[in-house]
Amino acid sequence: MNRSGALAVSLWFCAVFFAGAFQYGAARPRDAAAFAAAMGLGGVLLSLSRRADRVREMRIGWPALLLPAAAIAQTIPLPLFALAVLSPVRAADWTALASTGAGDRFLALSASPAATWLRLLQAATCIAAFSLARGLARVAGSRRDLAALPVLACGMLEAVFGLLQWASGSPVTGTFVNRNHFACLLAMTLPLAAGWRAPRPWMAWIAASIPAAAIVASGSRAGLLAAAVGLAAVRSGRMVGIVALGAAVAAAFLRSGSAPAERLGIWRDTLALIADHPWTGCGLGAFEAAFPRYQTTSVTGTVDFAHNDYLQIVAELGVPLGLAFAGVLLRWLWRAAPSGRAGFGSAAAFAAHGFFDFNLYIPLNAAAAFWAAGAAEENDA
Repeated sequence: MNRSGALAVSLWFCAVFFAGAFQYGAARPRDAAAFAAAMGLGGVLLSLSRRADRVREMRIGWPALLLPAAAIAQTIPLPLFALAVLSPVRAADWTALASTGAGDRFLALSASPAATWLRLLQAATCIAAFSLARGLARVAGSRRDLAALPVLACGMLEAVFGLLQWASGSPVTGTFVNRNHFACLLAMTLPLAAGWRAPRPWMAWIAASIPAAAIVASGSRAGLLAAAVGLAAVRSGRMVGIVALGAAVAAAFLRSGSAPAERLGIWRDTLALIADHPWTGCGLGAFEAAFPRYQTTSVTGTVDFAHNDYLQIVAELGVPLGLAFAGVLLRWLWRAAPSGRAGFGSAAAFAAHGFFDFNLYIPLNAAAAFWAAGAAEENDA
């Protein structure tokens, strides 16, 4: 692929990320589906522009297929004897439904198979983002910065919009509903801007100051912490980035003493959910359906997320698959450094923010993190 071809593909993905951002992070089901379809079309364009032997280089390996395979298995209706072995709680649900005459002969492991299929689509989008970014970085050759352009451009646009909101006295949330999701995207943008190979070093720092200022204006404490982790990774590479991520973990526990009682209660109740579904989970995306049984904390509205990506993914997939998923993420993070430091910093910022929020369930932010990790890994290849 020549330079103009790589630029055209990169601009297509810029448009995809822009569209996702202006649909509240593609959080609504129809927007998530449209975002996934646009990402897939970009993949077709990238594949058509490459030689057949180079298309095979976009493969990401079997570990990335572990989560989709597990999620599909969670939607398969099972008989009572299988449920009793895999998930006694779901077996009890089957018995309760059967006693009322409302149940079927079979029941899925997922508390909400429809929600599982929706999150499965979003998981496939993230996997595709990782693969496509890696492929684009490879075909771009010496212009590998084009691979990071979609996330960088989207984040910079959000940052400018957020600063305009701040100047007008409005809440600084960008195009997102929640300021923390806005700040997470900017925390991922900041390392990319700081690592930009600008004609003059001061240009990169000016570029980095824009998302940094927008994060401060948003007032998101988790966003500030994530930004610090990302910058530590981009400036110092693998080991310092991992240490900074560990510091974020410690901060998550230290912050718990002053965190709102609601969030602490949700985390505690989520642990109870995990204890009842240790092996197979309650179903990918089915947290909202399964949680009411364990809710002891009084909150305003429905609890649809655990406000901790790691607790929620373990609750939904079970302890073995949750740990395996975390292992895959850590492997990708490790391989993204050191020569791909900007992308590594971006992914590390996302990982740090996951201890306080649910950005893994915001399609745009999750795809941006996987995109940055994919581009960084290719830079390290």
